[in-house]
Amino acid sequence: MAVYAAAFLLSVVSSTMLVFAVALARTGGERSHLQTVAFEFALSAPGLIAGAAVNSAVLAAVAFSAARLHGGSVGAQLRLAPTRASPLGTLAACAGLVGLSFACGAARELLRVQGTGGMDALADSLQGSSAGRLLAAILAIGAAPGFAEETFFRGYMQTRLVASWGRWPAIVVASAAFGLIHLDPVQGSVAFAGGIFLGWVVERLGGLRPSILAHVTNNVIFVAVAAFASGAAAGPSGQIAMLAAGSVVCVGAVLLLRSPRALRPEGAPPDGGPST
Repeated sequence: MAVYAAAFLLSVVSSTMLVFAVALARTGGERSHLQTVAFEFALSAPGLIAGAAVNSAVLAAVAFSAARLHGGSVGAQLRLAPTRASPLGTLAACAGLVGLSFACGAARELLRVQGTGGMDALADSLQGSSAGRLLAAILAIGAAPGFAEETFFRGYMQTRLVASWGRWPAIVVASAAFGLIHLDPVQGSVAFAGGIFLGWVVERLGGLRPSILAHVTNNVIFVAVAAFASGAAAGPSGQIAMLAAGSVVCVGAVLLLRSPRALRPEGAPPDGGPST
């Protein structure tokens, strides 16, 4: 847990330093407007993109550094090696997380639950993005966190907790830590639910590759929806339909992942790797 505390602190400090460094540059060092400019930048598309990139870099750096201290192969320590997932199992992991995210988003709208506004600000800031900004968002908000967060929370943290506490306690604790680092009760709750699913996927399929792909896919879809959606929330009937569809997809993905079809046949090369 000391490594998690260090990652959490470094992430917060790094993001804060970035925001105020930009604010200082924009105000010419004038302190009277520093806080206002810093807040505006933090909630703008460039600020959110830069913050996501910095947080991802911190998490990945801490995960790889901590794994290196344990000795042996860093890839093995972080469970980045080929897995026993079949292509269908990997597809189910992706579909399951996307379905869960849509269901949680619809439930939030139906219950009118409000968080700190971080996710809403991110979605609003991406509306009508240029091609360059959209590409930056896909990389910084979609791909980078998908790799870094899975490497840290499921690769480093969960793996060590499983060794000490067993599978499900480790999945729950790692998912709670994953939710907490989002610093938003609503987004954190959704992240916790997604973490439970991804944590189970990692244990079921034997490694991080399917969970990384699922996480990246989910984030990229969020960026695309935020950038191209009209911005008008669907009515209650639309949200109910989205909740039902997302739930069906997620449950179907779980059932498929539990079946033998989610795993490669005995003796088949893992993750499409070469035969031996």
